[in-house]
Amino acid sequence: MRRLNADGAKGGYELAVANALWGLKGYPFMPDYLALVKKNYDGKLSELDFVGNADGSRRTINDWVAAQTHDRIKDLIAPGVIGPARGWS
Repeated sequence: MRRLNADGAKGGYELAVANALWGLKGYPFMPDYLALVKKNYDGKLSELDFVGNADGSRRTINDWVAAQTHDRIKDLIAPGVIGPARGWS
């Protein structure tokens, strides 16, 4: 990816890959799984309170996505998609 981005700087393009793992706060993810996500996808676990603060969690994810895409994607997750009504309770 670094080589592609270096070539892109010369050729006028940019390749950006962003990976994240958003997990329920307090859920016991297996350390081996988290290590695999880090090693293979350069992602890390960020814990959010999907049940107690569903809309805040949605906004956190949307803000991260917007930052990673230089505001090309601003509202990936619509209001009401995350929360107890979707099976998180």
